[in-house]
Amino acid sequence: MKNLLLLSFLIFFCNSIIAQNRNGWVSKKGTFGTHYFIENKGQFDDLQHHVKNVLYSLQDHDEIYFTKTGFTFHLVKMPKIEKEKVAGKESEEEEEKERARALKNRKEEWVEMNWLNANPNVDVIADEKSNHYFTYGAPDFNSYGYKKITYKNLYNGIDVIIELHPKGGIKYSVIANSAAALKQYQFQYSSANKYLTTKLINNQLYLINQCDTLLETELIAHDEAGNNIKIQYQLNKNKIAFEILNSGNENQKIIIDPWVAPVTTLSGTGGAYDMCYDVDFDSHNNLFVYGGGGGSGSLTQPIYLSKVAKYDNLGNLLWTFMGAVASAGWYSLGNDGNGDAGNFVVDKLSSKVYVSQGFNINGAQVIRLNAAGNYDNFISVANTSFLEIWELKFNCSTGELIGMGGATVSNSNFGIIDTTTGALTTSNVTGLSGSSQDIANAVIDNSGNPYLIFADGLGVQPNIIFTN
Repeated sequence: MKNLLLLSFLIFFCNSIIAQNRNGWVSKKGTFGTHYFIENKGQFDDLQHHVKNVLYSLQDHDEIYFTKTGFTFHLVKMPKIEKEKVAGKESEEEEEKERARALKNRKEEWVEMNWLNANPNVDVIADEKSNHYFTYGAPDFNSYGYKKITYKNLYNGIDVIIELHPKGGIKYSVIANSAAALKQYQFQYSSANKYLTTKLINNQLYLINQCDTLLETELIAHDEAGNNIKIQYQLNKNKIAFEILNSGNENQKIIIDPWVAPVTTLSGTGGAYDMCYDVDFDSHNNLFVYGGGGGSGSLTQPIYLSKVAKYDNLGNLLWTFMGAVASAGWYSLGNDGNGDAGNFVVDKLSSKVYVSQGFNINGAQVIRLNAAGNYDNFISVANTSFLEIWELKFNCSTGELIGMGGATVSNSNFGIIDTTTGALTTSNVTGLSGSSQDIANAVIDNSGNPYLIFADGLGVQPNIIFTN
């Protein structure tokens, strides 16, 4: 059921967005602008307690955290959900059991790379700052992104530069003043779960774990003049170093460029991290885009969370809400093991944004962002008879927020949300008594009449018009 509903929100699929306005059109690649190393203002301290002293994080194709001592990949693997093929309430209940099983049995790895015997006081410098910022609820967490991180004097005579790779993962450059300096450089991969095996095959490092295989590859080296230097990995009891094979000037500068990425993202698809599900606008001609998440995975993992991006009327990306308000215990994917996205709507006059969870077993909730993309402490009251909110509308004439969806435990499919108290008043608009009759999409005319599309197993007409 909810998979069908998710498809109804795929108004368009894009890795670039074209915004039409009075000043012409603007094309943007990377709709949510997440292809940056995002600085830590405290938002990662609450969400990712597995990594200490985070300086920056990549939350795009991959989820990677950077500290003074190295970097950590967060990997998640969900069991496949076996869905019942029989239509009706019984199959919905079985599907919910499958979702609960998948959540319980999901696997998680934090694969960590640490430099060995490195300078503990290394200077970490970020360059190429983004024009837009990222929000995580409170304005104190508003953070900018950067395209490059430099670890200055990581070892005596050695700098390391980490950059984004267009196909996912990261490319890091080791810049050593000499071959003698390079002998200091050592690193090690590890996992707290101890499920990690490091293998060296054809001069490539395979980091095999229970979720995914990380691959460190494309190992090349050259001097300042661009002349190639033959080099290979050395693996000794999980400690890794570089060995220069061809003789030459021992005092020449050496640049080494490996690439690290999960094997499953080498194609560059990166899942749903940049899909666009819906768009809206305000009275100032700002464009808002919802999407960038969904799919089976960790429901608090940033690369799966649905996001909201705001563009001005010239097509400039202003901010991206990353789909989490940790202080309110709210995540855009709720607690659905299948990772279904909800939707959003913009109050045209105030430019405030309401964002719903697609499914939450305790009752789907809606949060509100102000014009700057920050959580303004509004969250709707959870209702255990209204688990799904697939569509949101705002009635400008009454100031009411309308949440539409359904539930596997009741016949509720329509709800009015008080934008002051957060109270949710639910109702049924079909007159049918069974559960799982979901409103998939809707529009409201100027008189307040909703036009609804249903997706259900109870024979509801596909298009129904209701007057208010």
